[in-house]
Amino acid sequence: MKKIKLILFILLFSAPLFSQAQKDCKQVLDKIPYFVSHAVTEPNDSINNDFDILKSCGNLDSIDSELLSGPMIASILMQHATEEKLITYHTILKSFNSFKQSENYSKLRNAIIASKTLENKIVSIEVFEKDKELLLQAGLPPSELEPFKKFIQSNDFQNITYKQAFALYSLSKDNTASTLPEKLEFTKLTDLESAIKTGKGNGKKVLLYFSGYACVNARKIEDRVLIDNQVKSIIAEKFNYFIAYTDDKTEDIATGSTVGAKFIKLQTEQFKTNYQPYFCIINESGKVLSEIGYTNNTQEFIEFLNKGLK
Repeated sequence: MKKIKLILFILLFSAPLFSQAQKDCKQVLDKIPYFVSHAVTEPNDSINNDFDILKSCGNLDSIDSELLSGPMIASILMQHATEEKLITYHTILKSFNSFKQSENYSKLRNAIIASKTLENKIVSIEVFEKDKELLLQAGLPPSELEPFKKFIQSNDFQNITYKQAFALYSLSKDNTASTLPEKLEFTKLTDLESAIKTGKGNGKKVLLYFSGYACVNARKIEDRVLIDNQVKSIIAEKFNYFIAYTDDKTEDIATGSTVGAKFIKLQTEQFKTNYQPYFCIINESGKVLSEIGYTNNTQEFIEFLNKGLK
């Protein structure tokens, strides 16, 4: 009986408070945000005030609160400001609720949830395959999965979270990147036999790059793909890499023609192609293990390299 009275007492005296809070929020949400009225004098404090109001009166859970952080609020406010429409807190919530119906919202929400899970999840190579989906949801590029896994294996971490492990992994990548050349300098090809001999000498596969001084797509792949640190690292560590310019006008004494003409003949007869850029990986017998033409997709080029290493 006493418990029932206590519950009734709480309901009786708290109801007006709840009602008042709902009424206050309704009035507040109809107002113009601080950021609009105080943007010049107090830009940072204004955003914080707006965020506190939206969090309190917008029925936002912890994930939505993170999504609707300062940058998103500012973006919504700026968007409506350029449209010269009256902006209220209701305006912001309406825009945010509209965003919540999109695919991007689901992806961002899942990314935050995955990131929070990984913050406290202990690294274990035994369950790495199961954790891959979480890592991908958190935003780890697919091309980084295998390198990250190898990094974990090589360090034998004990009682360390994924967040801590990835911070160490990123640091190791930065250190590796600093030792890599800004741009890969391919050795100029003289002939196929010499390239294969070099590969036999150091046990590395041979990567051939048929290019051209006047080849626009060759410059594109060099500037967009070959500049990538992971691409540079794989090529520098795993291959003997040679370049053949098919428009080289230098005289080739052995053939009585030009160096470029010699390489066009080599590419056409040996590799059955005549387009540039063209990359191929060959073994010590000259057999093509992997090949690729023009691409602006770094991951696709990495797959081409890895295929040639199998």
